[in-house]
Amino acid sequence: MLIALLDHPDRPTRDLSSIRTVMSGSSTVPAELVRRTRAAVDCDFSVLFGQTELHGVLTQTHPTDSAEDQAETIGQPLARVEVKVADASGAPVDIGRPGEICARGYQAMAGYFDIIIRGGENIHPREIEELLAAHPAVAEVAVIGVPDARWGEQVGAVVRSADPARPPTVAELHDYCRTHLAPFKTPRVWFFVDAFPMTPSGKIQKFVLKDLMAAGELQPSEQQ
Repeated sequence: MLIALLDHPDRPTRDLSSIRTVMSGSSTVPAELVRRTRAAVDCDFSVLFGQTELHGVLTQTHPTDSAEDQAETIGQPLARVEVKVADASGAPVDIGRPGEICARGYQAMAGYFDIIIRGGENIHPREIEELLAAHPAVAEVAVIGVPDARWGEQVGAVVRSADPARPPTVAELHDYCRTHLAPFKTPRVWFFVDAFPMTPSGKIQKFVLKDLMAAGELQPSEQQ
């Protein structure tokens, strides 16, 4: 998103004075991009680190930190948050040693929500799944993130048809979604399966679908 903003041909003619601070998360940011953003937009910059399961942000860099610190660190813990990097026993590891990030201070969320991050936009699969499940030609559906070189992830829909002899077309499902969803939420990659990998309790195993996709065993029927 930052690169697209900076490279847009209309940027020099736009009034961007309302942008006070750019905050980035989910991925590392090159120091040069920090410097370029500060210079071109005349704004502060801050890097965030967090987890959905912990109600969001755990650590953050200061806007006054150097470009190198913004690029190579994830800042300091926020107020009322305690963070440690621990080994398998839960004991803190020495500086420079790998470990697991542990935090306390936030109330943990009641459940885990998988999220697709497309171009910096957080997309909740459940909204799309509930819409597609209401289509009469769809028996079951799972919405997953599909790796994309430009956007990070694209929205992918894995569909089991209600009638295998008369499956819905991709165009039909795409148009149906577009009448109810914003363009960035509408699935771009479509897969059709005869059956889903399931847990013993009857839940679709999305991680198995992603593994099959990565191995080339689950091939898209069409990509918009």
